[in-house]
Amino acid sequence: MRHSRVVLGAAGAIIAGSALVACGHGTATGGSANPNSSAGGASPTQVVTAAYLRTTDGGSAKVALGGQVQTTVNGQQQTIPITATGVIDFANKATDLVETVPGQAGADTETRYLNGMLYQRLPANATQISGGKPWISLNVSQLAQQQGGSGLQQLMASAPSDPSNVLAYLRSADGNVRSVGQATVDGVPTTHYTATIDLNKVAAASQSAAAATKQLEQELGATNLPVQLWIDQQNRVRRISLDETLTHPTAGSTQANGATNGASSPKVGPVHATVTVTLSDYGTPVSVVAPPADQTDDLTGALAGGK
Repeated sequence: MRHSRVVLGAAGAIIAGSALVACGHGTATGGSANPNSSAGGASPTQVVTAAYLRTTDGGSAKVALGGQVQTTVNGQQQTIPITATGVIDFANKATDLVETVPGQAGADTETRYLNGMLYQRLPANATQISGGKPWISLNVSQLAQQQGGSGLQQLMASAPSDPSNVLAYLRSADGNVRSVGQATVDGVPTTHYTATIDLNKVAAASQSAAAATKQLEQELGATNLPVQLWIDQQNRVRRISLDETLTHPTAGSTQANGATNGASSPKVGPVHATVTVTLSDYGTPVSVVAPPADQTDDLTGALAGGK
């Protein structure tokens, strides 16, 4: 069971890092592009970089995430599928996701972000790290400023700090954007694109994400991040998919769950993850509230101090 929690920690870090597949600051271009027409002569690159603003202009959306993480822990192969559903409020920077792990009894969790704080409801078998309390909290702004952590640890802290980060990496798509063809996502006509995110461009454009992005490059062993996305006729992202391998995972990448309980670090091999995020029902009502304070243990200091 401890090995499963290690893999779940790696999965959580990778999924958070993938959610950052859109962190970066700067001026978006091509805001009027329609992915299903050539009006205005918009290139595939212009369509993709413009999708960030069009998507967040939708205000809010329902989110469905599916993925799988594979690695070896102390020489043993581990494969765990991950699914999550919830809502994202781009306007008010808030999210609520319920994560489930098929076949892992008591492993369901919930993640909420609001007012600069990340809250996670722990699996029933992991509350020993919180003194028996069902929730932990993290000040993501403080963790994002912490130096010396792994790239994914920093990304895990910074990714939820602005839910629009789920898309902003698209601004750093290089010139290798290609239209694959037409596809239907949840009954909505879309155009399927492949793109490559230039992580050096992301680091140069966003001081807040530079350190984490550079560390992620080291863990990936690459400076580019391939991505697939499906964009509708309103130039909003309907689906985004990544397939990535951490060839040099650090301890922080694999201790997201259970890192603070003083246990020795297991030996973790390369981590391979596939993640697909689907957005639907733009404009859906969203209400995210913090869990009760007496049921929450704040682990910001412990994680920031590397304990």
